[in-house]
Amino acid sequence: IENAIDNGVRVTFYYNGINSEGKLERESLSKEIISPYYLVANNGKYYVVACKDSFMGKNYKKVMSLWRIDLMTEVRLYTNAQDKDSEKATKKEKEILFGQHLKS
Repeated sequence: IENAIDNGVRVTFYYNGINSEGKLERESLSKEIISPYYLVANNGKYYVVACKDSFMGKNYKKVMSLWRIDLMTEVRLYTNAQDKDSEKATKKEKEILFGQHLKS
């Protein structure tokens, strides 16, 4: 994930919940695709702050999201030659998402 943040690329993964036996269990059959921006720690858990594409009918928008890293499996760099946004997260996108909190 750090490598993806450093290089401005997306990652894909399965997000899991914890079942009654305390084991990871997939919440969805499809993989999540996010643009990770920051890693944060809270109460001994690590999280990735990211942007996720969201579709509501025909409307498309980017949504900020927070993912607990220990619940992520099969984390991989995302590549899709047909997706022009998959190679680099643009500086403009980060400015829109984080405003003045963006460090140059």
